[in-house]
Amino acid sequence: MHKPAQSPQRSLPGDREMVVMMAMVMALNALAIDSMLPALPAIGEALGVTVANDRQHVISIYLLGIGFGSLLYGPLSDRFGRKGVLVPALFAYLALAIGCGLATSFAMLLVLRFISAQRSASSSSR
Repeated sequence: MHKPAQSPQRSLPGDREMVVMMAMVMALNALAIDSMLPALPAIGEALGVTVANDRQHVISIYLLGIGFGSLLYGPLSDRFGRKGVLVPALFAYLALAIGCGLATSFAMLLVLRFISAQRSASSSSR
């Protein structure tokens, strides 16, 4: 008698792997903020920011983006699952982070930081 072919068992990450992965993804927010702080004077100078306090908008706009992104990605994670939302958001975050590094104006940097913060918010949603 012919036995039906068994599909290979799909290996899911264990508890440790999941904890490590989520910690690394959530560390993106801290890295995205803390790595910019020492560079703010140089960024402001390179992008022609004349008022020194305006450089701080890079951090403020990022925090606003995280807040708005959490409102978006929470319901999407409920509907499609965390992985279905997290993976595309991480790729978008990577592309936007590169865009931030290549920004040619302060306004462009602020827009890209706001959008990238929304993508990184997918890691902290639910």
